[in-house]
Amino acid sequence: MLSTRIYLTLVCAVACPCSPQTAAVPAGADDSIMGRQADQVCLSEILVPTLPPHGRAQVAAAKRRANDARNAIRLGIAFADVAQAISSGPSASQGGAIGCFGRGVLAHTIEEQVFGMKAGEMSEVIATTQGFVIRQVTERDPDSTAEVRSAQSAGERPSGLRGTVVVKFGHVPISSAYILVHPDRGGDADVHARTAANGKYVVQLPLGIYDVLISAIGFSPMSRKIQVTPDGMMTFDAALELNELGLERQSAAR
Repeated sequence: MLSTRIYLTLVCAVACPCSPQTAAVPAGADDSIMGRQADQVCLSEILVPTLPPHGRAQVAAAKRRANDARNAIRLGIAFADVAQAISSGPSASQGGAIGCFGRGVLAHTIEEQVFGMKAGEMSEVIATTQGFVIRQVTERDPDSTAEVRSAQSAGERPSGLRGTVVVKFGHVPISSAYILVHPDRGGDADVHARTAANGKYVVQLPLGIYDVLISAIGFSPMSRKIQVTPDGMMTFDAALELNELGLERQSAAR
């Protein structure tokens, strides 16, 4: 059985808008592991969506909420507390934390912005196609070592999870699908990732048992319990079916 916390995160990931620009792993780069790259940033994000019918009034209201949220953080309220309270992003229940990323992983405009920020620094309110976003760099680690590369150079097998997420009918790659990895043993932090433009993702994990959930806006989610063993990288490929929201969007696009 999945924990209540994972279930709530999954529901939010499917039902709420999330930033589409973030990809966990660049195409063809199996050693680019979320949270394991040299010169990396760890990010948190607050998403304030524009509500239907997406007119000027709704855009203005969403921008005011985002500005109010940023001002509250500047006055001393923790970013994570504000994210949990108002963000519609899939990581809201984790205080907005979306993970750690090396260079070449994020969209170019986001990479330029966040790699120019210091740990603890917060962005301005940023307009996106889904609403308004506030990002915070929670950690900078320019001296970190890529553990996968180190393991490979030492002749060891990196351990973790990789896979490809596609549309069930047609097998079209799904970019920016949300990957949530929850350790079976208590006390360990969840790991978050997103798929690249080719639908691929790679996450380095220590040996152990994990609940893995894969979701994307407009698709029914998929989950599986996997065990990472010393044999190397485990594979979890997912073929997601369109849900009611996805079918409505597909019909509207025709």
